[in-house]
Amino acid sequence: MLSAFSDIGPALRCATKTQKQDGQIQSAGEDAIERMFMGSQYQDRISQIMGLLLDDMQRMLAVLANPAQQSADAINQANWLERLESQYAMAEQRRDHSANASTHPVNGGTSGGSPEGDTDFF
Repeated sequence: MLSAFSDIGPALRCATKTQKQDGQIQSAGEDAIERMFMGSQYQDRISQIMGLLLDDMQRMLAVLANPAQQSADAINQANWLERLESQYAMAEQRRDHSANASTHPVNGGTSGGSPEGDTDFF
């Protein structure tokens, strides 16, 4: 009977060691997937922002290239920024837009600020 229990000890140690290794491998895999997911979200956000900015820059070039479109309303800063803000997909963009716009005399208000280093998921 004692010999049977003495054989179980090494087997349990081996099983525990294997289980720890499996857990470490699983944890490393989960970490890699999480990093990949976060990278994908970041790339998607940057793509959305860059697309919006490029479209807005094209709109500005079109207005500047056509003097007939250069009415006071077409190039009014407040109207231009309001139109840009209406195209934002994320609340973070609106928050940052409002915080940045508050530093311009045209818009007035107080600066809301935003925490640095936050990662927001959508």
